Amino acid sequence: MTHPPVAPSPFLGLIPFTEADAPWFFGREDECRVILANLRVVPLTLLYGASGVGKTSLLSAGVVRSQEMQRGMQNGPHRGAVAMVNAWRDDPVQLVSAAIEHAVMNALGVSSLAAASPTADLVETLRSCAERLGGPLFVLLDHFEDYLLYHANESAFATALSRAVNDGSLPASFLISIREDALSRLDYLEGRIPTLFDNLLRLDHLKGDSARAAIRGPIEQFNEASGAAKPVAIEPELVEAVLEQTAVGIDRTGVRTGGESPVETSFLQLVMRRMWQVEVRDGSGVLRLETLHSLGGAQMIVQGQLQGTINELSLDEQEVASKLFRYLVTPSGQIIALGAEDLASLAQVPLERVHIVLERLTAIRVLRPVAPPGNTSADVSYELFHDLLAAVVLDWRERFREKRVPPQDERVVRRLWLAVAILSALLIGMTAVATAALTGAL
Repeated sequence: MTHPPVAPSPFLGLIPFTEADAPWFFGREDECRVILANLRVVPLTLLYGASGVGKTSLLSAGVVRSQEMQRGMQNGPHRGAVAMVNAWRDDPVQLVSAAIEHAVMNALGVSSLAAASPTADLVETLRSCAERLGGPLFVLLDHFEDYLLYHANESAFATALSRAVNDGSLPASFLISIREDALSRLDYLEGRIPTLFDNLLRLDHLKGDSARAAIRGPIEQFNEASGAAKPVAIEPELVEAVLEQTAVGIDRTGVRTGGESPVETSFLQLVMRRMWQVEVRDGSGVLRLETLHSLGGAQMIVQGQLQGTINELSLDEQEVASKLFRYLVTPSGQIIALGAEDLASLAQVPLERVHIVLERLTAIRVLRPVAPPGNTSADVSYELFHDLLAAVVLDWRERFREKRVPPQDERVVRRLWLAVAILSALLIGMTAVATAALTGAL
């Protein structure tokens, strides 16, 4: 049977939303409005939440895009610009300054700005860019726990950031987005920024009508954008089943632990993406609960997808991952959090290779980093992204080990046993001859 080509999916799967994905981003409208309101009235906002809750998606596809749309409806000196930094390996002052300049160029529609002084610091960059823009600057510092990890002993950016936040004359405001378990590591900034913890916003998992909007919204947007004569529909029963089966509170058996739980948005996206692919491939115009059941439910979809994702790593990376998983999950499915150095020592793998694989596994939502307690310089730890992945990892590792050490061909085994038997017979015969000869000589 020949299947029709699969239409582009309005669901992203495991990857975070980017600015370009904003048309498919639903369910966070209220949070987006709150963040924008805070950015307009206070110099610093702290956004925090659990790993995987969707902070990056909210900022990229929500705040950045919302600010751009509002700016497009404004004229003259009221326009603003939003800069976002979410990678922190390089020099942080240069990263933030470059992001600000890039945002202002986009807002002005120009390819370059007047060259800044070689000695210009962050405050001077902000001031000159704001003057050129003629409006406010919003600076979003995402994945700030990575800055704390990569630049634990660095003070230049901390000094520059505190000067900018404390300078009431700057038409700029900042938002620091950080994992909840790393929030206490910001204590060292409190002495530099007295108002550091004055404006805290906690991002919770999606639930209820917001989670339903994350399912229905992309489908409605797809129908509107495609202009299809027969729009894609979804059964209400499927919506509720997906919400229940991707709940944060489900255990490794797929059973919800009680109440209308918030959902793991990454898993919701992954399940809906798979549902879309199957239904469109089969020529169905309706996403059906029956199809979810035929695929084994959300848990089987997540497990199958993540096993396939792990298999996309290079063979060398899979070998390292197999060794690391041995210490990150016990045979009974107990999840353990360990740092890169401990994992390298236990698995007997060079630390550089361990770091590479940990980053890959984190990017594909198999692992998540866990900050050490308190404001310490201890190595960040890594653990499985979700409890239900324990079974996925154990099964994948067993399959990988079997594939790497395949069972011997039965014929080869028989030949080996025959050779052993012949050799044994020869040895017995030689022993008997030697014994007879020795007896005759005596």
